Amino acid sequence: MNPMLPPLPNAGENAINAVDYGLHASGVTVGLSHDGETSLYVVSLRSLNAVAAFRADGDTAERTGGRGELMWTIAAPQGGSGNVPSDFVFDADEDAFYNPHAPRLLDDGQTLVVMDDGTDRPGCKQTVSDIGNTVVIGCFSRAVAYTLDFTTYTATLKWQFAFPLNEKSELVTEKSVDIYNNDGGAAAPLENGNFIVEFGKIVHSGNDVESGINTRVFEVNATSYVEGPSSDMIQASMEMPRAYWVDGQY
Repeated sequence: MNPMLPPLPNAGENAINAVDYGLHASGVTVGLSHDGETSLYVVSLRSLNAVAAFRADGDTAERTGGRGELMWTIAAPQGGSGNVPSDFVFDADEDAFYNPHAPRLLDDGQTLVVMDDGTDRPGCKQTVSDIGNTVVIGCFSRAVAYTLDFTTYTATLKWQFAFPLNEKSELVTEKSVDIYNNDGGAAAPLENGNFIVEFGKIVHSGNDVESGINTRVFEVNATSYVEGPSSDMIQASMEMPRAYWVDGQY
């Protein structure tokens, strides 16, 4: 670990060797560490329900403190990440992300934003119907931001944005009707302080996993978040044809 940074309570060097799950890097961005100096590669590992930060600067010949050094990990306490060491704990287990995409470090490394697809979230189930279709039940997705405390190594929910499928009704936060984006998606900051949130591969919860509907894109004012997503968060929205494969990084 970088000797300039405080020691981590549960170093994640063994994260890759400690699991039997497939390793899939679903997104990579570059951000600044909380020390204000160290550049980091921030990598989301979809199948491990984890995000890892690697040092992006330094001499590649150095194996301690050089480029590529694993600085920290954050992983969900349940689901596919069960064996991944996590340097951070979530302030509340129900706030944890699952199958993350498009990770970003903001606010000088103090805020982590991810697209939380939620496939491995407890309560999300996939079954096979009598006619052979894959059916998803109890699944939802969201854009989510956490405040990272590097003293207690706690990740606390800062804001989240989900959206109900029934667009003719008043916005609600019940998970049973929120959009389920089973792969990809993105949440990216804009110059005006808002965020672009994209649900690209949407599936109706309770329907065939391949019966996707159109991609939805929202401009979201995260400062309007209080206790749950609300209509005040939405500044603009658009709909476009759903692509067969949606990259989480656009």
